[in-house]
Amino acid sequence: MADALPPLAPTEAISFFRSKGLAPALARFDWRDTWREEHARNFVVAKAMQDDVLETIRGEVDRALAEGRTLDQFRADLKPRLVQLGWWGKQIETDPLTGELKEVRLGTPHRLRTIFDTNMRTSYAAGRWARIQRTKNVFPYLEYRQIQRPSKRDEHEPYHSIILPVDHPAWLRILPPNGWFCACSVRQMSERMLEREGKRVTEDFELEEINWFNERTGRNEKLPLGVAPGFDSNPVASWLDIDDRHAATLLGLPESHQAHD
Repeated sequence: MADALPPLAPTEAISFFRSKGLAPALARFDWRDTWREEHARNFVVAKAMQDDVLETIRGEVDRALAEGRTLDQFRADLKPRLVQLGWWGKQIETDPLTGELKEVRLGTPHRLRTIFDTNMRTSYAAGRWARIQRTKNVFPYLEYRQIQRPSKRDEHEPYHSIILPVDHPAWLRILPPNGWFCACSVRQMSERMLEREGKRVTEDFELEEINWFNERTGRNEKLPLGVAPGFDSNPVASWLDIDDRHAATLLGLPESHQAHD
């Protein structure tokens, strides 16, 4: 569980989280409204349509990252504030996409756990990916690791133990987490580590994909087999690319190195 993570988040994890703005209000009703790499730019919680609600949640996630707070602490401090703002339990809300009135679930203990876990895991993944990029000349490979426990997900089993170069395009699609509460991770390895452990780079790896229709966007999507919708991208790589291109703009580098909308 995410509340068992190390007490202090790395600098990159905090930087990744704090770089996000708020998702547009019309892109917050359903978790499918903000998609893939958009999560590198925008913080979003489904049904948090009011800015004060979303800012309150973001502030507590930020505090949890910066101070190494636990899930119980996060819940205890956030719940009364959300209740005061009227964002708790079930309510009737208008779906901005369809105009329909729907009964929706706002804040609940389970939703707070999901918000905490997802944002902590993705932020820690950002920190790891940034370090991986800095050290890939020495440790040029990544090994996918699934915790071997009775509750492990069968759909992530095919990825367990695959070893691919850091720059292999598959890591832009299957870098953990790969679903809600996913505890998979990657391990960075050198040539010497591979030799010492008798391991080899996975040859001829091909990412198997399935079709999935996003009813909110009206688009057909290709998802890696076993990866939950919405987790099939590497927003951290997009974040680093945005950051690098922004720096290039400030340095007056050629347009090909600069950020574009």
